[in-house]
Amino acid sequence: MMGVEETLERAERSHFSSGKKTPVQGTLITANHNSLTCVTTASECKPKGPCKQKKGKCRQRCKGKETSLGPLCKPERNRCVCCVRDKKKKKKCSQKGSCKGVGRCKKRCRKGKEQQVPHKTCKTKGCLCCGPIKTGQCPLDLGCKAKGGNCKASCDDDDLKLSGLCQHCSCCVPPRPCSLDLGCKAKGGTCKSSCGGGELKLFGHCDAHCSCCAAPPSCSRHSICNVKGGTCKERCGPGEQKLTWQCDAHCSCCGRASEYTSAPRAQSDK
Repeated sequence: MMGVEETLERAERSHFSSGKKTPVQGTLITANHNSLTCVTTASECKPKGPCKQKKGKCRQRCKGKETSLGPLCKPERNRCVCCVRDKKKKKKCSQKGSCKGVGRCKKRCRKGKEQQVPHKTCKTKGCLCCGPIKTGQCPLDLGCKAKGGNCKASCDDDDLKLSGLCQHCSCCVPPRPCSLDLGCKAKGGTCKSSCGGGELKLFGHCDAHCSCCAAPPSCSRHSICNVKGGTCKERCGPGEQKLTWQCDAHCSCCGRASEYTSAPRAQSDK
């Protein structure tokens, strides 16, 4: 009986005598009980058009997270199948929760036709309770009232708008009044919700939601600046330049530019 080594040697001589210089790529020759078996590897399998469209890969067996689309590979004699990765299934919004009977749980409410129903939730994470947009008189909302607001069709410029309340209207909270602060008044200031553009904000006074606003003090006379021919001002005017002489912290010593610009000296003839 012919040995295994002799059988493999004869098979190899037969392969090269047929004119082929190298073995067929992806073909393994194995011996089992003096018989030869040709095993085709997946490298020989190529996807057909439908498999390419699905971005699949040809294998003899699909992996754990892959789905077989059938024998969409070539050549068909290799018995490969087209394998595609499993897609993550999108979670549908469950219609359970406090939204049931009031609206529909959706990923997104339809713009211009639906709005999020306040105080109503859905069981599925990431879903919103959507209901039709209502028009007409603004309802009374206890949640908005508890926060010091009122339901209006639109808030004023100074109001604070709170979302998720008053259904089809807006929950508008008016600015809180600022109480009198004697410390702010002693410094010439007034408690306001916000200071104006030309006012100074003084810290350490008024309520937490207010600011102590005071007008900037006028520039006082300063002896050094005045002796040098300058004047202490908040801002130098046209034709003036800022001098190095000291004034108050918020002021500058201003003088005419012509007086402090040295004229070129004439050279004397020798």
